[in-house]
This record gives sequence, C-alpha cells and structure tokens, in this order.
Amino acid sequence: MTTPNTNLAEQVRTYLEEVGLTDRPEEYGDGIHGWRCELPDLYGRCDCLDNVVADLVNLMEAAVKRAQAEALRDAADDPVLRLSGHSGISITRLRARADLIKKEAPDEQ
Repeated sequence: MTTPNTNLAEQVRTYLEEVGLTDRPEEYGDGIHGWRCELPDLYGRCDCLDNVVADLVNLMEAAVKRAQAEALRDAADDPVLRLSGHSGISITRLRARADLIKKEAPDEQ
C-alpha cells in the first residue's frame, strides 16, 4: 500500500532525478554526495538522495501542519463557526449564512 508520504517521496525523488540529482556518485561526481559515497564497499550504499528526499518531505509536512494549525486558529476566531460546534453544518454554508446576516444587519458605527 502506498501512503501519502511514500507517494510524495516518490514524486520528490522523480523531480530531483529529472533536474540532475542522483544516487550514483560514481557517474556524476559531487553535488549532494560526500566522499564516503565513492567507497560503497567500505561505507555501504550511498543514501544521500534518500536523505535529501526525506528531509524535503519532512519540511513539506511541517509546513502543511503549520498552515492547518493557522487555519484552525482562524476558524476558532470566527463567531459563526464557534457557535456551530459539531453540528455537521458545512463551513461553506456557515460562511454564506454569515455573509447574509452581515448584509441584513444595519451598519454598526
């Protein structure tokens, strides 16, 4: 089964390979690789590209979590959403209702 993280990692790896990063330092030399990558018999298979992909996926996931947390904080500040609780009413309908209420209410000055 492919998880979202695995799918994202595959997409990131494919893109990085398309722009020239590789896990074959013997063919392409430096770049993201360290000197140990040239000696796989002594130090094992090069995992530099795997590490870069994992770091990028972790950064993207962290950015999404921060954005989600910010959206939840914004929603918590919305009085219409705060009143609705867990009633199952969609946010879109609540926002449309809030806009309608604002139009019908007299201007507060």
